Amino acid sequence: MKTTRLLLYVTIGILLALIIISAAWAEKPVNETRPASPDGVVEIESLAGSITIVGWDRNEVEVTGDLGGAKQKLEIEGEGNQITIEVVLPQGRHQNIEGAELQIKVPRGSRVEVESVSADIEASGVSGRLNLETVSGNVTVTGEPEELELSSVSGNIRFEGGGTLKEGSFKTVSGNVVASTDFDSRGSFSFESISGNVELRVPAGVNARFEASTFSGSIRNEIGPDPERSNSILPSQELEFTLGSGGARISLQAFSGNVKILSQ
Repeated sequence: MKTTRLLLYVTIGILLALIIISAAWAEKPVNETRPASPDGVVEIESLAGSITIVGWDRNEVEVTGDLGGAKQKLEIEGEGNQITIEVVLPQGRHQNIEGAELQIKVPRGSRVEVESVSADIEASGVSGRLNLETVSGNVTVTGEPEELELSSVSGNIRFEGGGTLKEGSFKTVSGNVVASTDFDSRGSFSFESISGNVELRVPAGVNARFEASTFSGSIRNEIGPDPERSNSILPSQELEFTLGSGGARISLQAFSGNVKILSQ
């Protein structure tokens, strides 16, 4: 009886040890740092999971987080003006991928470019140009970036600006686009969704020319004239108007979604 009980305890201990080891391997934490220029280019590629980018006042790039899979690995190439960060998958493995959870700190003035398939992307505190692309993830940006190019296929796009945006492109197919910012009078800005809604909040006194259209949705404008029917048969609506001295060129388009132009 004692022998049987002892074997049982040993078996349970071995199983627990294997579980702990497996969990440790599955987590696979990373912590890497590279010297970086204050206005260099940082390229990031990760297939799934999440990517969080934070601007800071150091001339270095720091990558922390969890790769999510024992066989996935992190590759970082370059330093100074050009740094590439990539989560590399096992050869031939394209299904049941455990997403990496990455937190990446970059110099505030960096130009950051991100490509992903299903990862959610968040960025804050970066004053350089941001080019963030994902297929099924969401894209969220806060702070005062100089230029923005944000795109997703089925995810939502959200931008909460704290400064003046010089150039901007916001595109999604089935997600929503929500943005709040001020605009450089020399810039061009586009907000597009096919089946999602487009909502833009602008400050009082903005100088801009607006063009808005939707095929089967509606347009709500709180800062200017009401929209007009663009066709007596089709349900489409369109709107063109200018505030102040004009300047910034702002285009808002949706196909089956609604368009809202609101005051901050």
